[in-house]
Amino acid sequence: MPVRPMTKMILLGLALCSLFALAATREGWSYYGLAAGGALLVCLAVGAALERAEARLRAALDRLVRGGELPEEDRGLLCGALLPLAGGLAAQREEAAAAERAFRAQGSPALMCDAKGRIRLVTGSLLAILRKAEEQVVGRTVSQALYDRDGVSVTEKALRTMKPVAETLDLKLWDGRIVPVQLSVNFVLDGAGTAMGAVASFLDLSEQMGRRRELEEQRGRMRQAGERISDLAEHVASATELLSASADEQAQGAQKQRRQTASVATAMEEMTGTVLEVARNATATSEAADEANTSAAEGAAMVNDAVSAINQVAESARQLGREIGELDSQAGAIGRIINVINDIADQTNLLALNAAIEAARAGDAGRGFAVVADEVRKLAEKTVDATKEVEKAIIAIQARSKEATSSMQATAARVEESTALSNRAGESLQRIMDNIRDMVARVAQIATAAEEQSSAAEEIMRSVEDIASIAEDADEAAGQAAGATRDMAELARELLGVSREFGSDETGAGGRLRRSEGEMKGVLPKLAQEYVRKTFGQAVYDAMQEEMGNPVFLPGDSYPDQALLQMAEIAAGSAGVEVREFFIGLGKYTVGRFNELYPGYFKKDSLKDFYLRMNDVHAQLTKAQPGIKPPTFTYEDKGDVLFMNYRSSRGLFDYFEGILLGAADFKGERAEIVVKPFDGQSARAEIRFLGPR
Repeated sequence: MPVRPMTKMILLGLALCSLFALAATREGWSYYGLAAGGALLVCLAVGAALERAEARLRAALDRLVRGGELPEEDRGLLCGALLPLAGGLAAQREEAAAAERAFRAQGSPALMCDAKGRIRLVTGSLLAILRKAEEQVVGRTVSQALYDRDGVSVTEKALRTMKPVAETLDLKLWDGRIVPVQLSVNFVLDGAGTAMGAVASFLDLSEQMGRRRELEEQRGRMRQAGERISDLAEHVASATELLSASADEQAQGAQKQRRQTASVATAMEEMTGTVLEVARNATATSEAADEANTSAAEGAAMVNDAVSAINQVAESARQLGREIGELDSQAGAIGRIINVINDIADQTNLLALNAAIEAARAGDAGRGFAVVADEVRKLAEKTVDATKEVEKAIIAIQARSKEATSSMQATAARVEESTALSNRAGESLQRIMDNIRDMVARVAQIATAAEEQSSAAEEIMRSVEDIASIAEDADEAAGQAAGATRDMAELARELLGVSREFGSDETGAGGRLRRSEGEMKGVLPKLAQEYVRKTFGQAVYDAMQEEMGNPVFLPGDSYPDQALLQMAEIAAGSAGVEVREFFIGLGKYTVGRFNELYPGYFKKDSLKDFYLRMNDVHAQLTKAQPGIKPPTFTYEDKGDVLFMNYRSSRGLFDYFEGILLGAADFKGERAEIVVKPFDGQSARAEIRFLGPR
């Protein structure tokens, strides 16, 4: 059994006391010197023993503290109170070892350092992040272990400032890698509150950041998809709104078609009866034409006979004329003979007078001669009277013969004219016969065509009945389609609302629209968005939409009536143009788009007639889209100059001017247009028409 150091010291002390006691009893200085030397030797021995014991004790304690096993010979050094301490230290050593093993084995990256920042413990997960072995980390400072540099780590800075750390940062490690972590630095304090070291835990956010990036990317893709869905939903909603209006128009058109088809069916029924009547009349006409052809042939023969008779009469008249001419010549000869007889009678009367004178001279001898001369005179007088009567008769005969000759000449002329007319009548009758034959053929063709048309009319009648049935079905289908498109428009609006919530971080998109007292409906804001995108580009459009809260305008929805002015101010400001220029361009753009959306409202008329019809067009639009509030107009027509008085609760006079200019461009005509505002809601446009471009 080994002797304990304390026992040895007691024995040496007893020996020293014995020497001093001996010296005291003998009273000799040699004994005192011997005792003193012994004491010195004892002190030296004790000191050496104490140093050895202290060294062994220190070594044993150090080994004990470090967790090492004490040899049996060193166990004797620990006596009394040190033995429970050794047991406690052993227990603590086991607990510390267990804690170190647990610290190293934990899944979270972490390290423990002393007050100088030197790493004492490190977890395997942190070593995996650092890509270093434990011996390359333990014993080095945090900065050296992480960055291969000195004094730059957050942990060391925290130890200097004694301020705990809890922050997210990117660690740029010694090999250039950047690792996002959630760093927490907490201090290990002793009983006095002094920092013995620190524990730094690193929550690797690489996976989280990756997932976050993936989520952000997915969210971005979802946002983009939502925006696309929103855009598509917007287009679908707009299209369905227009389709709904078109379906309503088609339904009305189908009803109108149904009514018109019924009217056509009635008309076709009447036409079929008429065609049958025409066929019967054509047949009767053909028969009458045949009879007319026969009568015309008989008439032509009679005309030919009449022409022959007239020709004979003409010949007889000419013969009579010749005979009357001869009679007139003979009457002239008789007249000449009568004149000779008159001359003879005058001579005879003169001779009788001379004989009477001579008989009177002869007296009684000449009385007989006087009687004869008187008888001769009387006979001459009677002869003269007779010749005078004959002369009168001859003169009358000559006059009558001349009249007869003139009449016969006139008759001959008339006969010749009648002959010519009869010849022409014959030719006309021949042409009439030819025409009647052609008419007979045509009437026969008409009769045949009428019969065919009658059959076709019956077929058409059946087709019209089928069309009427189809129109009735189409009317019903159009009504169903109109209802379906209205339902589809409502669903599209709901889809648009959902897509806007799905594709945007903001709620209440369009909530930054400028508020106003009035609201209205219509496609104008949607057209304004199209105009901005096409005219000023996507960037200006996006900026406008962003500032207005990404509004979506549907024709069937209500919106503030100042939204158009808000769009104009934002887009014009972004594009660097005047608001007036924006509205004039929008007005021109609207005319072309309205022609595409509502072609039925545009007719092939003049520019002036188009202006004069604008109230009617707006009335039709209001009927088709209840709730819109178009402007109203009054007119003063001065021929080549038209005055239009414009009134709208929104004003927008520059837009009105753009509409007028756009209509002139659309119609291809030149016009001078001056718009003068009266107040905030009315203006007057003076339009001077300059003819075609």
